[in-house]
Amino acid sequence: MKKSLFITFCVTLLFFSGCERDDICPDALQTTPNLLIEFYDNENPTQQKSVQDLNAFTNIGVNVPTTVFDQVQNSTSISLPLQTDQNTTSFKLTLNANADSESEFEPNIDTLTISYGVDEIYVNRACGYKVQFIEFDASYRQEESGNNWIDRIQVQQPNNIKNEQNAHLYIYF
Repeated sequence: MKKSLFITFCVTLLFFSGCERDDICPDALQTTPNLLIEFYDNENPTQQKSVQDLNAFTNIGVNVPTTVFDQVQNSTSISLPLQTDQNTTSFKLTLNANADSESEFEPNIDTLTISYGVDEIYVNRACGYKVQFIEFDASYRQEESGNNWIDRIQVQQPNNIKNEQNAHLYIYF
């Protein structure tokens, strides 16, 4: 009896010694940050301004359809993901995106291009790598018709995207 109890104990001990803690990346751990954009009134630059029906689209790669990353109804900020395998990401920002023929506003599309360096940082086995975007810059394409809804942009300093606590870019409209 003692021998079978000892064998059972040893087999159980061997069984549980092979178990490992689950590798789950905790939600509280900072991962790759998004670009945080805040919107301001061009006529009163210290006053934040809400955008109406703003959509942000981008092409992820060749032969990949345009994808919606964010849809804002009435907000003073937007958070957009940047491509980690490239040094630029372009967004088509559409103001009044849901306007119809009966609306007093028409959709207005501006193209915003973000350029940056990519710095990969190993976090741990569960989370893998995160990316920080360094020395980023932004520009928007001036339309020939002069019908841009974006009046100007301002990159915040330091111009590194390491977290999502503070805005990285201001858009004045």
